[in-house]
Amino acid sequence: MTLPRRRTGVLIGVALALLLVGSFFRVRKLEADVQAVAHPTQSAAAGPVSIELWGAPWCGGCRRAKAWLDAKGIPYVEYNIDADPDARARLRGFTNVRSIPAWKIDDQILTGFSEEGITNAIAQASAKRARAQAQAL
Repeated sequence: MTLPRRRTGVLIGVALALLLVGSFFRVRKLEADVQAVAHPTQSAAAGPVSIELWGAPWCGGCRRAKAWLDAKGIPYVEYNIDADPDARARLRGFTNVRSIPAWKIDDQILTGFSEEGITNAIAQASAKRARAQAQAL
């Protein structure tokens, strides 16, 4: 049995509308997560999450990562592996890290850049600090 063309068109329109609404809410949730990371509510005693970024000026992913961090107001320390041999040596000291951008977010070592991945890593580090602080009390 086939559906009339009009009904098929309506179903496709509804499906597309649902996809758009779902995408909108996913973007809004990601923006809320980023704001929570950029402006954490944890107490000052736990301290901010430590973010270190290794990259190079020629690396497109590194430039996007820096621009994203700057736009969100997230503090970080940048290491240019082309200009700083010590930074390059420290990066090589991390097990299995051979690409940039490379990140050290508290005790997590990551490579590559995706907004969602870095947001999640920062949120995990922040939650870990909050748990450690709660246990210390």
